[in-house]
Amino acid sequence: MNIKVYSLLFVVILGFTSCKSNKNSSDITFGFLIHSLEKVRWNKDVALIKQRSEEKGFHVIIKDADGNAEVQIEQAKELIEQNVDVLVIVAANQNSAAQIVRLANDSDIPIVAYDRLIQNCDLDYIVSFNYYKVGEMMANYVFTRINSGNIVFMYGDSNDANAIMVKDGIEKVFVKENASGDYNLVYKNFIEGWSYDVAKYEFSKVAKYFTEPIDAVISCNTPIALAVVDVLKENDRDPQNTIITSQDFSDQLGVSINNNEVSMTVDKPLKNLAFGLVDLVEKIHQGSKDKGLNGFVNNRKKEVEALLFEPFIIDQKNIAD
Repeated sequence: MNIKVYSLLFVVILGFTSCKSNKNSSDITFGFLIHSLEKVRWNKDVALIKQRSEEKGFHVIIKDADGNAEVQIEQAKELIEQNVDVLVIVAANQNSAAQIVRLANDSDIPIVAYDRLIQNCDLDYIVSFNYYKVGEMMANYVFTRINSGNIVFMYGDSNDANAIMVKDGIEKVFVKENASGDYNLVYKNFIEGWSYDVAKYEFSKVAKYFTEPIDAVISCNTPIALAVVDVLKENDRDPQNTIITSQDFSDQLGVSINNNEVSMTVDKPLKNLAFGLVDLVEKIHQGSKDKGLNGFVNNRKKEVEALLFEPFIIDQKNIAD
């Protein structure tokens, strides 16, 4: 009798395991938690993720935290209770989001950070860009165009791991190029929220008190770069006399580049990022050994397996393309 019961139980377990491992790709449901859809850039990501998911027949549940980290944690709990196959997150707070990772780990749900690292936790994967290289590209662009002069560094938000990586890339190049001391670093600071208003306030102080020409401003995103242009104009300084860098692209930035105000931007192909994420979700779900990962990013607790895409430069030479 016991033998029959155990045999039946074995058959049931075997059948269940077999069904679980042979799930079709179309059975995939994954959650996508986004910090905020306030900015145009993130709406582009969501549209591309939806497009790729529809192409593959996946179901994606998208929840917008509207910038509130506590709301995002509650949204994560909802998706975990729904037992999504994979949980993807653009963290509203890169430190407190570690709680979401722990909750997902407890429920054996793989978790992927999307273009924002989550610190101090057992994060499974990150899909992002090589932000260290973004910083190097900005700095190299400047230092191949001027041999000396006055420079300003306007970094991103100090609470954003991406901003720190960009900063480290910039400063590595600067230390190398300034070995002879030909460059004068006039000012450097982080810009809270990567904000146009904060950048304009900070750079206005520089323009007011530093009366010598400013030869270059390494500004680390589009709003910061546009703020720099506006401040220079308001102080009767021609932006065309200053090399101004940026990150990401917008129509307004394109006009500025065409007008020879902002000099360049390091752009990142969002389609590659969004499609790469959905493809990775499929490989995770299938248990694929080769997930196409190509690097690691340290989150202060572990080296997180990463899928990193390469950025590229847009300036007057190629903007028409």
